[in-house]
Formats: sequence, structure tokens, C-alpha cells
Amino acid sequence: MQNQARDPSVNSPAPVARDAPHVPLAVDLDGTLVRSDMLMESLASALKRAPWLVLALPFWLARGRAHLKSELAQRADLDVTLLPYDENVLAELRRERAAGRTLVLAHRRQRGHRQAHRGPPRDIRRR
Repeated sequence: MQNQARDPSVNSPAPVARDAPHVPLAVDLDGTLVRSDMLMESLASALKRAPWLVLALPFWLARGRAHLKSELAQRADLDVTLLPYDENVLAELRRERAAGRTLVLAHRRQRGHRQAHRGPPRDIRRR
């Protein structure tokens, strides 16, 4: 496969090696599969449920970004069907899965480590 330069301002999936269906395809959640940041989505959800949490935010953030994310994740009630998915990325993932490729959903976890989950949800539907 040729080395193709990508414009970083374009949010589209990288070229897929069609001759390597045995190689799992990893896709990042923030900014790739979902066109927003899960921290912001969690923040909006948590504050919608309990607006007074805005007072706790500086204290959680003082303990680090990972702590803030953890606290928000515990309090957010995200409906994953309503997230702003990139339809082009979803279409490509569906094609790859239909071709038998293993999909891995990667997202950043605490302390900067990457966590991988096998495959995105079986089917993501919009309401």
C-alpha cells in the first residue's frame, strides 16, 4: 500500500488495506467514530442530570484529567444511539465487518493508556 498523505483537517478514515482481512482494524472513538469528544459528551450528560456538579468540577480536575473523566463517567447517562457518529466511518466499518474483518474500538483510558474493545456495538441505530 502506498504511503498516502492525509490532510489532518479532514476527518475521514485512513485507507484500508483490502488485502489484509486477517489484520484487526482499530478505530478510535473520539474524533473518528464519534465526531465529538467523549469528555464533553459525558460532561453535558452529567450536568443535565445534576447541574450542581458544576461546583465539583474544579476539585475533580485538580486531581487530574483522568480523575475528572472517571467522575463524569460514573455520573453520565449517555444514550450511545444519540452520539454524533461519523456516517462515513460507520459505513466503512460495516463493510469491513461484512468482509469478515475483526473490529477493535480503541479509546483513551486513565493514565494515558489505550484500552481496546473488540468491535463497536453490533449495530448503531439513530432514533
